[in-house]
Amino acid sequence: MKTIDTVKKLKNSYQISILDQIYEIEPEIWIKFHLRAGLEIEEKLWKELSNENDFLKYYKLGIIKLKKMLTKYEMKNYLLSKGANEAIVKQVIAKFVERKYLDDSLYAKDYIRMKKYLSGPLVLEHELKEKGVDFELIKEYVSLIDEKEILAEQIPKKLSSIKNKSKRQALITVKTHFIRKGYSMDIVSKILDQASSHYQGDEMKLLQKDYDKLYLRLSKKLDGYELSMTIKEKLYQKGYKLDDIQKVLK
Repeated sequence: MKTIDTVKKLKNSYQISILDQIYEIEPEIWIKFHLRAGLEIEEKLWKELSNENDFLKYYKLGIIKLKKMLTKYEMKNYLLSKGANEAIVKQVIAKFVERKYLDDSLYAKDYIRMKKYLSGPLVLEHELKEKGVDFELIKEYVSLIDEKEILAEQIPKKLSSIKNKSKRQALITVKTHFIRKGYSMDIVSKILDQASSHYQGDEMKLLQKDYDKLYLRLSKKLDGYELSMTIKEKLYQKGYKLDDIQKVLK
């Protein structure tokens, strides 16, 4: 048997004390069980009351958190971090699923739809796995991404925006950029080959500029054939064509 010793009305709940233990009671539970100071509560009823109170507490916390879309896994971790036990977490998540507040299938579909232009399939697949989405669901929606369509639009734009690098450097930069974003290497390479004409840099101007910088730096410690070959090697490493390099070296 438990007896409520004191009651304190808080902004959104009631605070009761029982043998110096403090409990926070949700308003709905307070009303349902007709709680008041001095009330004696049998252990069986107290257990029922406590379970319902915990469910309501974490249900309300979950509702607030759902202002942002979450997966079941993310909600589970959130509720556990707030002190909910496994049983309550399962109850709350089951209710959210029943009411369609949590829907991993819809989450995966919308997540990919919103981010497929920012990240490729491999990255999206990894991110959704980290969020606890079922792998079969992930594969289903990732397979619908049209990489060719996305890359055919984005690669030319990216390539044409790079004007401070040689064409070879620009192509490598673009390729690396989209592979790191999770797009297929084969598809990136194929579309990049088709889009190479979108390079807008003035290679001879860039080459002359890089030559001048290298000459100014290296001529302080090298000269003659050694200076010429060192500059030539470094310019080649930057992606310039040998024929163009020879023109600048003359």
